[in-house]
Amino acid sequence: MPVKLIFSIALMVLVATFTGFNLGNKCDLWIFHTFKDVPVFVTVIASFVCGVLLTLPFTFGKSKKEAVKKALAKAEKNREKEERIREKAAAKEAAKEAKSSSEASHFPLSSEGGNSGTLSADPALGSSAN
Repeated sequence: MPVKLIFSIALMVLVATFTGFNLGNKCDLWIFHTFKDVPVFVTVIASFVCGVLLTLPFTFGKSKKEAVKKALAKAEKNREKEERIREKAAAKEAAKEAKSSSEASHFPLSSEGGNSGTLSADPALGSSAN
């Protein structure tokens, strides 16, 4: 905060010095009418202020466009992240399903010999644990 105050005071001193040295310098100014004996510092300061005023809308308009672009990019990034999370969850669920189905095929329940509900070895091998 003190830096801003010091900078503002220094700027005012420079403007006052410029004004003091150019009080005697006069010029004619034409803006749809001829103004006679206008001090040069008034012309310079008025030109600067007009330039600042004409530049401000473009400055603030640009930041809004950038803010909208950033918001859209962030929303797209979030959508992609959610999609990756969904894909990972689906892959995890598929792996879990495949694992549970492969475990069930290794140890099928025997329906032979009236002992349904007991575990048996693979029927392709022909042996039974009954």
